[in-house]
Amino acid sequence: KWSEFNKIIRKKVNIFIFLITGILISINWITWLYAVKTNNLLDAALGYYIFPILSVFFGIIFLKEKYNRNKIIAVLLVIAALFYLLLKLGEVPWIGITVAVTFSLYGLIRKKIEVSSDIGLLIETLLISPLAIGLFLFLIKNNANIFSINEPLLSFYLFWAGLMTLIPLFWYTKGFKLIGIGPASMVFFLTPTAQFFLGLYYFNEPLILDKLISFAFIWIAVIIYLNELRKEWSNIIKKGTAIEIVKEINNKFPVIKGLNKFFDNKFPTKILLWKSILGKKSSPNIRPQKIDRWRS
Repeated sequence: KWSEFNKIIRKKVNIFIFLITGILISINWITWLYAVKTNNLLDAALGYYIFPILSVFFGIIFLKEKYNRNKIIAVLLVIAALFYLLLKLGEVPWIGITVAVTFSLYGLIRKKIEVSSDIGLLIETLLISPLAIGLFLFLIKNNANIFSINEPLLSFYLFWAGLMTLIPLFWYTKGFKLIGIGPASMVFFLTPTAQFFLGLYYFNEPLILDKLISFAFIWIAVIIYLNELRKEWSNIIKKGTAIEIVKEINNKFPVIKGLNKFFDNKFPTKILLWKSILGKKSSPNIRPQKIDRWRS
């Protein structure tokens, strides 16, 4: 790991890129915290709903990921939802847009750099630390600091809150390297769904009709894109032999290969079947009918 760390930091362009991604994720978190503090959690949820679709758009434009008519429709529905809010409420949903744009750009840039998730987060943290320390000293100077031994319980909560935001970010950055920026972003819809229900039922934030309509536009976009992911899997399964199918799955979803390492020497019979399907190892004890039954 340290050899990878040294290799990355030797290039000034990498340092600059990680500084940008560190700033982007910092802006994202600060905006989200502001939304929670000012009872605008629904707006933050709106942003996290928009972000995966925006990531799909960035993936199409900058990473040349595949697209079709339905994916474009999903992107247009998000744009329509934003314009609807602008026309009906007379204001730009800046919290949601800031959350969506910063996180989408973060994912786009991180996917461009070949680096382990943990090493990338370490470099970002080191680069942002001077800014965080400066802000911390500013709060102390103005008697606004609450992270201290004088507030042990609150400091404990703040410490674990930071850790709870770091772990999902680690797995997210790992995810879009394995399965692509679009599919990884779709999994992230669990976040805004939880935020939506928290804001609505726990924090009792008002949900006016116009905002509900904009959410409906975005939910339809989510359903359309998730259906496209289902079609991709279905097309992979339908084509070719069992070996060709799994090879195609490996090409589109490299995370599958990781399961091979994880299960090695644990379930010998199933592993022989798994490796036979992967084309890595053949076994006379594995009948073709068994492979086809696994495929179905």
